[in-house]
Amino acid sequence: MSLLYYKLLTRIRKAYKSIISFGDSEELNLSPPNPALGTEYLDEIEDNRLAGLAKYSVKSSEQKLETTLKNVNSQFYQAYGPDFSNKTAAHVSVDPPWYYQNLLERILEIPNIVFKTCHDAVTQPPTDDEIICTIRHDVDGDLSAAVQQAQIEHRLGITSSFYLLHNAPYYGVLGDVGGKKNRNTTTFYRHESSLEAYLRIQSLGHELAVHTDGMDYYQRLNTDGASVITTELEWMRENGLIIKGTTAHNSFSVYGCNNYSIFEGRPLSMGTPVGPNAVIHHGKWAPLQVLNEEKLGLMYEANDLFWQDSTPLLYGCLMTQNNWYIAENQYGLLSPETASQRSPLKAMYGTHDDMIDAIRSIKGPAYVKLVVHPMHYGFRYNDRSEPWLAHTPSKEVRKGNGARTWSGGKADGIAGVAINMDNEFNTPDRGLDCYASGDFRIAVLGGKNTFSSTVSSDSKFPQVTARLLRGPIRKPNAVAISASVGTLATDISNQNWKRICAVAVPDILVICYNENDNDTRLLDILSSEYSGPIFILVEQYELALKLKLTELASDNKSIILLDPTQRFEEYNGSGNLTWEDSTIWAPQGHFIVAQILSERIIQQFKSDQ
Repeated sequence: MSLLYYKLLTRIRKAYKSIISFGDSEELNLSPPNPALGTEYLDEIEDNRLAGLAKYSVKSSEQKLETTLKNVNSQFYQAYGPDFSNKTAAHVSVDPPWYYQNLLERILEIPNIVFKTCHDAVTQPPTDDEIICTIRHDVDGDLSAAVQQAQIEHRLGITSSFYLLHNAPYYGVLGDVGGKKNRNTTTFYRHESSLEAYLRIQSLGHELAVHTDGMDYYQRLNTDGASVITTELEWMRENGLIIKGTTAHNSFSVYGCNNYSIFEGRPLSMGTPVGPNAVIHHGKWAPLQVLNEEKLGLMYEANDLFWQDSTPLLYGCLMTQNNWYIAENQYGLLSPETASQRSPLKAMYGTHDDMIDAIRSIKGPAYVKLVVHPMHYGFRYNDRSEPWLAHTPSKEVRKGNGARTWSGGKADGIAGVAINMDNEFNTPDRGLDCYASGDFRIAVLGGKNTFSSTVSSDSKFPQVTARLLRGPIRKPNAVAISASVGTLATDISNQNWKRICAVAVPDILVICYNENDNDTRLLDILSSEYSGPIFILVEQYELALKLKLTELASDNKSIILLDPTQRFEEYNGSGNLTWEDSTIWAPQGHFIVAQILSERIIQQFKSDQ
């Protein structure tokens, strides 16, 4: 890194230090790069390195679209499906597409909302009270879900933008056709039959654009990444796709820059202006600032909305199941002057309902930018199905291996759908395989809300609590396991506890009580043999039970009593805390309980340090 450029980054870091108050989401990280992290920046592009790059060549794979979509459905069921057997704590699950449809329907009810493509949002800013909502679909892999979401939007009269990743498995493969490895690894075999799906999305009124990943070719394959982008852009346009813009794939930490840095005049990172002309990241070199957008007929980069200085922007990115990263005032990110004049940047993780409430709270003129990877609404019930949009389970689902199914009532506007696989304790939750791989473990005994099948496993409070703990206590693989039998039958629960401990003694034990649990013998047994903190979660109770539990907690400092009633009463959002005519928690109820539990665990964790 040149001394001049390093000094510039230092000044930028100081300018932003007092105004940045959000979390560590990679896309929104404004901290300038640190050379100590194995990254070097160069002022010049070395001709000998350019000459040493392999040329990009492409051929047709001749693979049928039917085969491509079959592979997509199988791969995404295995990767994100409800079966947690033989999976680790890092396994990610996703929501059914119904939740996406519900999200859009509720946003449409908000006054002054106008949906626009990213291109139109950039070129036609909001005026007066207008709130422009633009949806950026990064189609990293789930082409089936992308087409389905395009259809959902079309039925609702919504237009959005879909960014095609030119090295995704649905787009083609590198040096591997029909399962036979090709020695010429610089040859890309394009699945040209996928064009039919792209054109289908475009025919529904949506924008298609390019999800650029030239840096992957430069740094991983020593191949000319710029020629990859120009070649694929030309092929798309020759075959009828209208391409006006791009957005960068992957993150700064992967390449030591962002993929938009391949274009002239584009910044190095989200909060760092244009600077070096080349980067060496962990020994891998890539030139920067080598493509001219105007000459390529490209009119915008989707991150332009973050860099414009005049209009407030609310940003939402769906990270995992029912887990939104929500950030306010995300504009003027390259301008310290703008940043010093606006309200502080604020960010939180929230639910489906929290994202909708955040949009309701803003006033125009303003932008709302939602980033949705189609796979996050691509739930499948087996490896042959497309994403499952039905409101009621089919017969095939009911015959599934251990599947528990439920379809909620529609009277209150919430028709939630969930399919959960039972674990070893006949409870719809993650099992011992996931639990064993965790670096911080929570065991939950009892409770009708963990036993319920009305909410997907990873949206219930045990797994949400684990997720909320990962950053604050620096345990990236925190995980939970539930063993519920409807009521806290002492003999069965004690057997479950011993089976869990045979795998690993948990760091945290949670015992759930409701109105049917009047027996506290299990608590007596476990408190005598477990040295860690025991959290008693009172789901519903009779006064006599609560008084007894309160007395036990006062006599034993390792027992902590939690009752979500007050937090439920204070909630003023639009989500349902319970399902209609039921005391069973809905996803928003589970999230609030997880917040309460994680806050107390963090407090306990810090006091033990």
